[in-house]
Amino acid sequence: MNISKVDITDLPKKYDKDIIAKFYYSHFELVINRFIDILVKGREYGLGLLSDKLNKNAADMRPVRARQLTDLLITLGPAYIKVGQALSVRPDLLQPEYLEELGRLQDQVPPFDSSTALSILESQLGRRASDVFDSLTAFEQPIAAASLGQVYKAQLRNGTDVAVKVQRPDMLLTVTLDLFITRSLLQLGTNLPDISEECESFIGVVDNWAGRFVDELDYVTEAQNSERFRLQMEDRATTLGDAIVVPCVFEEISSENVLVTQWIEGTKLSEIDISIEQGKDTVRKLTRVLLNSYLVQLLETGFLHADPHPGNFKVTSEGKLCILDYGLMTEVDEDKRIGLLEYVAHLLAKDYSATLDDLVLLGFIPSDVTESAEKKAIVAPLLGNILEQLSAGGGANAVNLDQVRREVEILGEQYPIVIPAYFGLVLRAFGALEGLGLSVDKYYSIVQECFPYLSRRLLSDDSPRIRNALRTFLYGQDNRLNVKRVDDLAAGYRTFTLTAADAASGKAFEELKLVAAQTPALTGSSTDPTLTAAVRILFSPQGNYVQELLLEEAVRITDALSRSISMTLLQRVKSLAPRPRRRSIDFDRSLVTEETPRTSSSAESVTGVEKLFSVSAEDLESLRTLKRLLEILANVNPTDSEIALKPSSSNGVLDADDIALIRQVLVRLTASDLTKISPGNIRTQIRSILPLLREIAPGMSSLALRFGRRLAGRSLTTIADRLNTNERMKI
Repeated sequence: MNISKVDITDLPKKYDKDIIAKFYYSHFELVINRFIDILVKGREYGLGLLSDKLNKNAADMRPVRARQLTDLLITLGPAYIKVGQALSVRPDLLQPEYLEELGRLQDQVPPFDSSTALSILESQLGRRASDVFDSLTAFEQPIAAASLGQVYKAQLRNGTDVAVKVQRPDMLLTVTLDLFITRSLLQLGTNLPDISEECESFIGVVDNWAGRFVDELDYVTEAQNSERFRLQMEDRATTLGDAIVVPCVFEEISSENVLVTQWIEGTKLSEIDISIEQGKDTVRKLTRVLLNSYLVQLLETGFLHADPHPGNFKVTSEGKLCILDYGLMTEVDEDKRIGLLEYVAHLLAKDYSATLDDLVLLGFIPSDVTESAEKKAIVAPLLGNILEQLSAGGGANAVNLDQVRREVEILGEQYPIVIPAYFGLVLRAFGALEGLGLSVDKYYSIVQECFPYLSRRLLSDDSPRIRNALRTFLYGQDNRLNVKRVDDLAAGYRTFTLTAADAASGKAFEELKLVAAQTPALTGSSTDPTLTAAVRILFSPQGNYVQELLLEEAVRITDALSRSISMTLLQRVKSLAPRPRRRSIDFDRSLVTEETPRTSSSAESVTGVEKLFSVSAEDLESLRTLKRLLEILANVNPTDSEIALKPSSSNGVLDADDIALIRQVLVRLTASDLTKISPGNIRTQIRSILPLLREIAPGMSSLALRFGRRLAGRSLTTIADRLNTNERMKI
């Protein structure tokens, strides 16, 4: 039967397994013919599997069979290529050999006849192509061909360059037929005890992927996706620095099978020569911008471009990143978005016990694991070791795959790990980005590269769950501020902000000088973008959680420092007090020395005040925190042991080293820059920051008042508590 003559009126344009099944039961000749075709083409692979089982060498032959299956899927056509791509990110369903081979599946096939493409184009336009396009010679040869369609570069009659994507003929019928046959075979397999569980899992993959795959066949949906994505990226121009370009759609000449979009000039990522250092550098910077974009999609908008292969990205002449092809998209709801953010925060903080809870929430691990302390004690160390290796960087080459595989198997035997349906496309997208990073840097770690975005999100998002994630990241389980993480967070925030700023100015692919925690010089003609963004957060009139944490730490540190300074002054006063006089009396040649009591009560007064201003263990911890912050500002990097031994003596008195450190910080923050400032630069700087100062003035006033009230309250409460303690001790 010629499939082109089949009436597809009753075939749904959205994936519905029941309606599709009903349609093909009434056209069973199509099913039989295609099934025979599949059997003939797949006989070599099937007989190979049977031979491996009989010879009991299936494990040894697995790499060969994986390559055969990949070749077979390419031969069988678009639906099977897509199913193979879906399975390539499912380590819970397939062995590593299959994952590796299927991961190489490309969506490129030979083009179909251009005269057929022109016929489809005119049919969809409802008029001659020459009425719309300047020249039909553009349709003699496509510039790209994929499994679903092919693309031509043409010019409208008004001179506008456009990309014209034309779908292959009979795609809806071809794709749904293969999906129906695949699902029917898997359904039969569920009745066989040996493979029933695996078949059930594969059915879930097919159903989840098929919906998006069938949506890809409708170019009207793709046009809507493109416009939605473009608006979302425009709304986040301050986050991404206007670095993302999305081609406009010409809706009036687009349809279900033809998509006409703005032609964007540029170099495709797949065309960049990474054998030379300049090419590697370009791809490295492109990957950074691309990753930020995908993190915004995944964790903010929840609308993710799910087909990130190198051919879908262009670097424009303005230094911007153009993303192409919006047929395959996926959505992640808000609860999952925040859950993923919490997971990454816990992973980077190496809080692997918390990542276990996150994976339960996200649907990867059964909830009963975290409900039992015994089970959690077994799973958490295994999971921690796996995540430690996978997040370290370097991809598979840097991981002890045998060890990870054994640990995953141990984990899977007791507590089945599954990849949730919604996460398949997410995993594929970020897997492709990691592959891009590894192509130019063998130590690339996508987890570590996520940190700049995470820093920006933790510091700017004031929602309750993000607040908790920020506190967990900074304070850990023992509720003590980890100053190293403060430093990391500041550096990450600076990296993200400068990347966005460079992208906004078209410098996304020039050399980025990202110096962490460096005080911006005052000699330039514009305000440092990191400083501007940070100041807006710190002095927001509406208040936020970052302000609360800073107030909490600032009050605690200032209170401790005030007592430390008081103790230092008291020690000085005590050293200046007159010493007691001594007299000697000789009785029977025995020398007896007596102290003459002081005539002044100054010593007793000092001792009483010392009790009020003595430095507690909590104060010493706050002083250690302050010292590390000062060392960061002064570019001092002491070892952990030095941090533990200092600051100061055990009684909290400031010593000479502490005074020297404070002097060094003050010099760094003031004199080193002030010597370079000219009057003209000062005037320029004042003019540039005046709008910002007006904006944050109410917030600065509010913050200062809150700081004063809290500091006074804490200091008075401490003094009152100590007075009460002294009174009780007298009694």
